[in-house]
Amino acid sequence: MDFFDKIKIFLHRLSHWEYWPVWVIYFPCLVIYPYYAIKSRSTFFFTVSNMGIENSGAFLTSKYDIYQSFKSDLIPKTFLIDSDTSTADCSQWIDNNIASYPVIVKPDYGLRGFGLKLLKSKEEVIQFTENVDQRYILQEYIDYKNEIGVFLIRKKGELIISGIVEKEFISIVGDGVRTLHELILSNPRYAMQYEYLINQRADHLNLVLDKDELLSFDRIGNHSKGSVFKNGNYLISDQLTTVMSDAVSTIDHFNYGRLDIKFESQSALSKGEGFKVLELNGAFSEPAHIYDPSNSLFNSWKVLLFHFKSLFEISLNSLNEGNKPYNFIEGVKKLIEHSKVTKRIKSY
Repeated sequence: MDFFDKIKIFLHRLSHWEYWPVWVIYFPCLVIYPYYAIKSRSTFFFTVSNMGIENSGAFLTSKYDIYQSFKSDLIPKTFLIDSDTSTADCSQWIDNNIASYPVIVKPDYGLRGFGLKLLKSKEEVIQFTENVDQRYILQEYIDYKNEIGVFLIRKKGELIISGIVEKEFISIVGDGVRTLHELILSNPRYAMQYEYLINQRADHLNLVLDKDELLSFDRIGNHSKGSVFKNGNYLISDQLTTVMSDAVSTIDHFNYGRLDIKFESQSALSKGEGFKVLELNGAFSEPAHIYDPSNSLFNSWKVLLFHFKSLFEISLNSLNEGNKPYNFIEGVKKLIEHSKVTKRIKSY
């Protein structure tokens, strides 16, 4: 990657707000937050929004523990790896549960897709296990073609879908002239994932794709891995609401969060078939459809404020029912611990 490629990437980041710092994107929420804290008499009011989830899913929430709350047929086969996990235990679990590769590993206490890896052989998994220094989850890779994130909010006792994000996986279309390497660099969105992409196709960088030939990369619906997030609200229906409500019905006092799923087809999904829950995010969930490249920052702020208000109202109802949030000192300690974990994930 030369100097001009780096300039192009810089200008792309500058002109696309979806890559701006989190504090800019959430600026209106930061402004109104003190009002909500004063009105609820709690700095950490949001920690009572989902009483059936550790810390309501705000921070330091174990993904593995959440998986245990779902019906087993709704989630990928999952194994918890920590510093005490032996390679023998990991190897045995793989032999008993994994029929083919790749597999997914991701931090048990993770956020925004940091630390997620795709491992393509048993040897890679064993090597990873030998070097891991924190809790990670090992999962079978779900190869369904479609992935969405469904945001659920409880209103007047009923769950509603407040937004859906469609996740468009990375794929490159050939022009019969340029090499794969040149095509990656020609698209600023993909160029930002340069190291990640060339590692996947290291043996094909000089390949010239035929005109209109499609080359797909790993189907991981993660913004930090280059996937495009699209507004999928047209998918909202009574049938999908029922299916998603049933999926989270085994989680006590779930009121607010995003359910990330992969599925075979819309027709199967509407019947509650052919889908797997990849993850459930709680109080700190993002209505990720705001990151649609065609969306304006101001419209995104409007959506964020609606969701933040909903989180506040749900938390206030929970407080009025007698549930106790973290006090200021407890909450600050948790945030500091959360920050330390996040830094370790990013540096891993």
